[in-house]
Amino acid sequence: MHPAEPLAVYLHLARASAVRQRPLVRDRFLLLAAGEASRLGLADVAEQCRRIIVEHNRGHLLARWGSYQAAAGEPEFQDLLRRTVRQFSAEKAEHMLRSLGVVLQLHDVEALASDERVTAFLATFPDPHVPPHREGVLARQRGGMSSGSSEFDEIAIDFEGHEAERTGGVPSLAGTPSRMFEPALGFPLTMFALFALAALIVWLLANYG
Repeated sequence: MHPAEPLAVYLHLARASAVRQRPLVRDRFLLLAAGEASRLGLADVAEQCRRIIVEHNRGHLLARWGSYQAAAGEPEFQDLLRRTVRQFSAEKAEHMLRSLGVVLQLHDVEALASDERVTAFLATFPDPHVPPHREGVLARQRGGMSSGSSEFDEIAIDFEGHEAERTGGVPSLAGTPSRMFEPALGFPLTMFALFALAALIVWLLANYG
């Protein structure tokens, strides 16, 4: 395996997550990419990844420090990075990328092992301020990944669900569409059933009481 292959895989998955409007998953892959870049001595790449995360997520742990280098030496950040590596190991990440139909060749990996090439690649990430329906068109124009269902989406949805449960938040509408309306539908259906039962009791008393 080329030393820069995990970096390339994580960067491609970060972009796929951005195209699919999954910012939580995108941030995780950018965090992993930053860790790999730091390991390879690509300090500028690690900082670029940190900057993207913090610009669009001021509540992220990385926002506590002014640079990736400053964060890298902190135990709290190191713990986050270790946990994220366990969630998305290099092997699992490569499997997810293959589920999107992307197989990186050696020249693809080598191209993302330099500061300039990574800067150009990060510039292709969708703008989070552009509405999703329009961004979908722009992403396709820029050669974005297919938006069809895949194992990648299943893993991403599962991850978002676990994150929402862990933080006590509500899963995003894009992440779990079928479950978002369960509470909303459950109450009206229950009330309808109670009214129907009450009406039946009244009818029985009126006719047979």
